[in-house]
Parts: sequence; structure tokens; C-alpha cells
Amino acid sequence: MKVKQFTIILIAFLFLSGCGMTEDLMKARYTLNKARHSVQVAGDHPALNEHRLKNSAEICLRENDKQCLALAYELYGHLYRSNIIRAEQKHYEEKGFVEPNVTFENRFEHSAKHFEKAISFWDHAKDHKEISALYIQLSLSHHLIDDTEKECLALEKSLEYHFQAYPEDNMPADEIPMNFERFSDYILQLQSQAGCASKPE
Repeated sequence: MKVKQFTIILIAFLFLSGCGMTEDLMKARYTLNKARHSVQVAGDHPALNEHRLKNSAEICLRENDKQCLALAYELYGHLYRSNIIRAEQKHYEEKGFVEPNVTFENRFEHSAKHFEKAISFWDHAKDHKEISALYIQLSLSHHLIDDTEKECLALEKSLEYHFQAYPEDNMPADEIPMNFERFSDYILQLQSQAGCASKPE
């Protein structure tokens, strides 16, 4: 993006936020959105997105922006289990990951750890919808690790937070996966596919 375009976006963000964000934090959030798009469409080399996430997370931490940190760690979780990482297996086996201790073989474990970090930065007293969605993502990472116990626990937590967000189970229809009448039905289907034991009535 050209400097002029970024400046216009920055001014708009500062205006909308009541100048509550620093320029560094605005840049970090912009970079995270860029990384999110890149991860979704596999547009850039994953190592570039690793650096984007690392640098943005450092700014989010310095600025004590928990929502920003939650997004950074969520994107780490998605990146580590993305197909583009698998496609670049040779690169990662030869050069490694930006984050220490991450390897091609244990990347799914680190994906799960980052989703757990993302969950920890949301406000558990009110951000129930976001936490419910992240627990589903956490369950998928545990599924890739073949840890059914933790997969089922994450799905149980997802259902719990879903009902805190929507006590009447009335999530808007356009937010519910296709072929499901209620979001709780979707989670129950995931639990059934994972072989989770049903709780006694």
C-alpha cells in the first residue's frame, strides 16, 4: 500500500477511535489484517506472515492491547496448520520457523497453544461469542494432533460459551454453518464426529 493510502486509513482509524490508539498500534492492526488475508488465500510465503505476526504481537504487547494480541495469536494458530506451511515443508525443515521451538513436526501442537493464548486475552465475562468460536478452532488443532480428549474438552467449552452468548440459542441464521438450524447443532455434530462421550442427562 502506498504511503498516502496508509495515511488516509490511519487518520480514519484515529478519528473513529477517538485518537485512543497510537500510530504503532494502528500499523500493527493493519499488518494483522494483511496477514489474515494472506493466510486465508495463501497469498504470501508463510515466513513473511510469521514476521508480520511476530512484529505485530510485540507492538500489541507493548501497547497492552489484549484484543490485538488475541487476533495475533489466533492468526498464528491458523497459520501453523495451513496448507501453505505443508507446501513449504522443505523450507521449514531446512531453515526452521521464526518462533523458537516450532518445527514442521510439532506445528499443530503450537497451533493449539496459540489458540489457547488467543482465548486467554478475551474477556471471559463478556466476549462469549468470540471465545466459543476459538474453542472450535482449538478443537480442530487437537484433532490434527489426534488428542481426542482435549478435542472433546474444547468442544464442550465452545458449547458452554455459546450458550452464555446466546442463552436462547438464537444466533443469527447468517452466522450459522449451512445445513444447521442452530449453532449448537453444529457443535454437537462436531462432538459426534470426534466420538465425544455424551454427558448424562
